[in-house]
Amino acid sequence: MYHGAVGLADDTLLARCRVLDCTGVFGSLAGKLLGDLGADVVKVEPPGGDAGRRTGPFADDRPHPQNSLSWEAFNANKRGITLALDNPDGRALFRALASEADIVIEDWAPGRQDSLGIGYRSIARDHPRVVWASITPFGATGPRSGYRATDLVLMALGGSAYLTGDADRPPLRCTLPLSHAHAGAEAAAACLLTLSGLASTGQGQHIDVSMQETVAWTTMDALPMWWLERRDMTRGRWGRYNEQTGVWGKSVWRCKDGYVTFGLYAGPARGRGTRAIVEWMAGEGRASPALRAIDWTSPDAAPREQASYDSMAGEVEAFFETKSVAELYEQAARDRVLLAPICTAEQVLGSPQLTARGYFRELEEGVAPGARYPGYPVRMAGLAIGVRRRAPRPGEHNVEIYCGELGITRAELATLKAAGAL
Repeated sequence: MYHGAVGLADDTLLARCRVLDCTGVFGSLAGKLLGDLGADVVKVEPPGGDAGRRTGPFADDRPHPQNSLSWEAFNANKRGITLALDNPDGRALFRALASEADIVIEDWAPGRQDSLGIGYRSIARDHPRVVWASITPFGATGPRSGYRATDLVLMALGGSAYLTGDADRPPLRCTLPLSHAHAGAEAAAACLLTLSGLASTGQGQHIDVSMQETVAWTTMDALPMWWLERRDMTRGRWGRYNEQTGVWGKSVWRCKDGYVTFGLYAGPARGRGTRAIVEWMAGEGRASPALRAIDWTSPDAAPREQASYDSMAGEVEAFFETKSVAELYEQAARDRVLLAPICTAEQVLGSPQLTARGYFRELEEGVAPGARYPGYPVRMAGLAIGVRRRAPRPGEHNVEIYCGELGITRAELATLKAAGAL
């Protein structure tokens, strides 16, 4: 019988929760998030290792399955086993593991594993409490349910790419696989919600996560904007601009050593920030009489013509270019101005706020010993949350789990390996 991991801490939210992570590139974040909360997450890989191990970037720029920083990041806090699900003995081992798991997460093609007798319906007949999350490009139903897709396809079909980029250029997608991250996060949240209801219902659930739908959900502010402000956010891309009062307003500004976000707004609330910037400029002799004469707290102060706006924005940007990011941000914080640095990765790592909260965690083992891992964005009193162990190597915990927890002898394990089950 599967008894769970040895030595897991009891001061975590999911200390007694067992997760079978059968995902490839699509769903690894779901298991990672549950592992950060203390669950015993067992990563199931095919013999030879998961394809995600060949995804860069790689430590020391040396492409190799054991050097993938991406795989390492998304699979920390997991133990690892190999298992061939197309092998009869492998499927028998999977059923034994799944029958004792609280949560199973997979990103298999809809219906494929049901045909092999190891899908949700088969396992739930004998284990009705299992929480089973399926992550697929388009969900388990509908005309595209059997389609395959990459992150590029999903970001495009989900609507995100259309809204990303500059208005005078083609649509863009973010370089990181955000559809995978959105799907993993939604799957993990759904698993937690279902777990919370088990105590009263005793019944698990099949969670059907559509990656396209998780991407479409991120555009939720675009569609109602017409009803709120009579602005059609779906008609094109804004990029580094904001459409306001009939003109294209800048939202990204160049400064001496980088970029900041800021809006040249008018009105009772946001106009106070613009007024503070103009007063700062005037104090250094950098604001024209026309700019100083505007009452920015009046809703009627906003320029209605593009040429007028561009002239004002030119003054502001010329001033910003004499200041560093730090100078602008510190003054903005003092004057309560809605301005923020656009941080590089190096600046995020050096953030004093994230450092003070202990957000980044270092592990002495792994692909890059001493590397800092992103932490968990939530704190809970008395509970340990975050990265505790490096990602597993292929089959690293085969003996520990198959022999120590399923009761298979080492001789039987060797036979199973020779038969292609592991």
